[in-house]
Amino acid sequence: MSRIPDVKYATTVDGMRIAYEVLGEGTNCLVLSMNAGFAIDLVWDEPVVAAALARLSSITRLIVFDLCNFGSSSRVDAADAPTVQAWMDAFRAVLDDS
Repeated sequence: MSRIPDVKYATTVDGMRIAYEVLGEGTNCLVLSMNAGFAIDLVWDEPVVAAALARLSSITRLIVFDLCNFGSSSRVDAADAPTVQAWMDAFRAVLDDS
């Protein structure tokens, strides 16, 4: 991949900032949550992952994002661990913003 996409940030209804990147073009979208414990902007350092994402973005508009408490997205206190609803709010915020 010749260019690493810019990291953008969407804001959820409760104020969490969710990091995401958009690759490729088209009317159909594939949305991937990159919660493997490292930031979406760092996946480009891993050649196998970068190649897979580049291939996916050649056939569809690809949106990758870090859930809250992962990678480049907002952190929460351990006592306030994200719920499934918070993760769905993050997903919705990214889709609305992208």
